[in-house]
Amino acid sequence: MELFSTKAGSRELLHVSINFARMRDPIANRRRKDVDVAKADYSGEILEAPKDEHYTKVFLKSVRGEAKEILAARNLKQQTS
Repeated sequence: MELFSTKAGSRELLHVSINFARMRDPIANRRRKDVDVAKADYSGEILEAPKDEHYTKVFLKSVRGEAKEILAARNLKQQTS
């Protein structure tokens, strides 16, 4: 998943990439000090955007299985409406 987000009145553009591949690893390999469980890795940066822009955009990447079918069906319904 990739996310781009701005804040009204700010030139800062937040860009974050989230990789959920760790969700497919066994839970025993994802444990953190017997308290938390890792679900994803991420990286981020602050870029620059025009001050008058205000938005959040989320891009789904590497959608698999049933989720892909559900999203594709939803897209078809919107196109035929």
